[in-house]
This record gives sequence, C-alpha cells and structure tokens, in this order.
Amino acid sequence: MRLEGPGGRLLRWTRLQTLVVLLLCLSVAAASSLPWLIKPKVQPGSLAPFEAIAPKDALVQDSTALEQQRASLVARSVVQVIDQEQTQQLKQRLEQQLLQLQEVTNTGSGARIGPVNLSEPEQKWLEQRSEQEHLAWDAAVRSTANRMLSQGLVSNLAVEQLRRAADLQLKAVALKEPASRSLAAKVLTSTLRGSSNLRTDPNLSKQLIEEQLTKQAIPTIQVRKGDVITRKGEPISPQAYDVLDYFGRVRREPQPLIWFQRFVDCLLYTSDAADDTPCVDLGGRRI
Repeated sequence: MRLEGPGGRLLRWTRLQTLVVLLLCLSVAAASSLPWLIKPKVQPGSLAPFEAIAPKDALVQDSTALEQQRASLVARSVVQVIDQEQTQQLKQRLEQQLLQLQEVTNTGSGARIGPVNLSEPEQKWLEQRSEQEHLAWDAAVRSTANRMLSQGLVSNLAVEQLRRAADLQLKAVALKEPASRSLAAKVLTSTLRGSSNLRTDPNLSKQLIEEQLTKQAIPTIQVRKGDVITRKGEPISPQAYDVLDYFGRVRREPQPLIWFQRFVDCLLYTSDAADDTPCVDLGGRRI
C-alpha cells in the first residue's frame, strides 16, 4: 500500500503493517456485530413457544418503563460546558472592536462610523482620554468579558438584558466616568450579542441522566410464585419477556450464517460508500 504525503513524498506500508491494520479493522467490525451472532430465540411481540410459570417470587426490572424514563430525561438533562475555541473567537472579536474604536477615534470619525453608536459624552471622553486611561479602559473591558465568558454565554439572550449584565459586571472594575462605563457596556454587548460559548457534553449529560434515574424508583415487575408468565401461542409482552429473561427462559443460540451474511453485507456497503466518497490526502489533493 502506498500513500502520498502532503509534500509529495510516498509513504510505503509493509505487508505486515497492512495485514495488522486489516486484522484490526476486521476485529472491531466483528466485535460490533456480536449481537447478530448471539440472538435470543424469542422476542417481545413474538408468539410464545411454551407456557411459562413463575417458579418463585421476584422483583424484575421493567426495561421498557426504564427506557421510557430515560427518554423523558434526555430532553431536560443536557449538560453544557465552556467551548474554549468559541470563547477564543469571541475574545478575538473583542480585540477587533477595541482596535477599530481606537482607529476611528484617532481619525475623529467615531461618532459616525465607529463599531458602536456613541453618545456625545462618550465621544468627548474618547477624544480627551489619555494613553494611560486608554490602556486601563481596554484592560477593564477585557477582564469583564473574561468574567462573562467564564460564566457561559447563551445566544438567545435579549440585547437589553445582555447590556444590563455587562453593566453589572463593569461595577467590579474601576471605571469612574459614567461615559466610560456606558461605552464599555456597549462594546461588550456589540461583541457578545447573538453568540454562545457553550457546547453540549454528551458524557456529562449521560452521567446526569443516570444520576437522576438512580434518584427515582427503578420500575419493577412484581412476580408471585405460580403466576402465568406466558401462554403458548400468545404474543410475548415486553414485561413478560423481562420476566422470562430473569428466570433464564430466554435461550440465546449462535446464528453464524445470519451473522456472516449481515457482516459481509455491511463490509460491501462500507466499500461502496468509500468508492462514492471523494477522498483527499493531507496535501489537499484528490485521491
């Protein structure tokens, strides 16, 4: 096997390396398809091939009700964390706003073409501020943005609420002039409005769902000794299937022919999909 690297250099794989990669891929594919190899002989909804009587009292977990509980928690159990990449992009946007504000101030056109609409006191303060005040003001805006981003930012927050949040955060920094504080709030609002630096963490979301499930009562099926679980020829309900499985009445037998047929079909499908997909190497060339 030969692969062309980004610099045009050919990367050669030995036969042993190719064989190892191929065996690894086949092993992963085979492990993923094990449910096809070992399949229960009865399923919920199928006709019972026998009559089953409960041999003893038991509390059996109701898997169907448990999955319904889990599904109901998914929509309201989303855990979001700070997206560092998006946070960095918003910080860069803020730097562009600060730079643009300084440029238009130097040209005396800030009231007309600045990144935010300036009031007369804000325009006057910009024109009269010293270089030391300029640096201190920029630092205060940056630190306020960092605090707001560290707390998480949602994209659907109303602009007025975002401006008030920025104004409250600015009270923690030493901006004595009302014009400087109102301008800082405008710059922060203009930078952050309509943006979010949060992303959903699937692992933490799943962990939260499991924690909430443990706090709730696990749905169970109460079985008494002598209860009829299934009658021959009648459909097996999901609850009856759980009870049969609990008492070891669900036989699982290997079905190698079905497994092999489906395994080969998946390999062929994957191969066809790969042939239809445009591929490029690391240098951006189509291969």
